[in-house]
Amino acid sequence: MDISVEFTRFVFAAQRWRAGLTRKEITIPGGLRYVYLEGGRGEPLLMLHGFGANKDNFTAMARYLTPHYRVIIPDHIGFGESSHPQDLDYAPPAQAARLRVLMHALAIRRFHLAGHSMGGQISLIYISLYAGDVKSLWLIDPGGVLSAPRASAKGSLLRADATR
Repeated sequence: MDISVEFTRFVFAAQRWRAGLTRKEITIPGGLRYVYLEGGRGEPLLMLHGFGANKDNFTAMARYLTPHYRVIIPDHIGFGESSHPQDLDYAPPAQAARLRVLMHALAIRRFHLAGHSMGGQISLIYISLYAGDVKSLWLIDPGGVLSAPRASAKGSLLRADATR
């Protein structure tokens, strides 16, 4: 095996240990298997990784969160160690719906939600569909924001530029 792969595994294992995270698995209705990290105490915090990442995306920062939150970090379906069915819908609304099933399978109905990149987009979809489930929303450089209202300062600059 490549020494860099072994080193990476060692680093992630050390970060998981330091944060008190344990690798777990659960099969949700429909036969999909989620692999996730869990640890800590306090109110539940679901953390969603971005595209091209996996659950270990958050292990370095998790040690600062586990003293205050019950941290749950899944591999999205189609990513990492979770199920990878070929014919499944992987769009953010479908991922959000599956995450709700996951949280219900873990007997968690209300939680804090954090998402990075694509995970931020899924988080925004989740809260738009199931706002009552989410106590707070943490967005870390969320992806998928296709448009935003023009800021008044930018509008003023564009109008001033057009008059020249």
